[in-house]
Amino acid sequence: MAERPCVAAAIHASQLDPQHFWQVHRGTVVNVAHVASAVHLSLGRRSLKMRGRTETLPVARQYAHRFRQM
Repeated sequence: MAERPCVAAAIHASQLDPQHFWQVHRGTVVNVAHVASAVHLSLGRRSLKMRGRTETLPVARQYAHRFRQM
């Protein structure tokens, strides 16, 4: 299966539904439905594996609490 491209666009956070889109880093917002898993790293940091993507996304410590249940 071919990887789907990431969308890079200037979107203000107020335009997105906060139940479905979470900020994970300074300039990165993800659709929670597309998160496959959250991996715990050291010092409270996490990394996200997205469905259909090979790379992982780092999660800033200030947003890591959102992914503790995954």
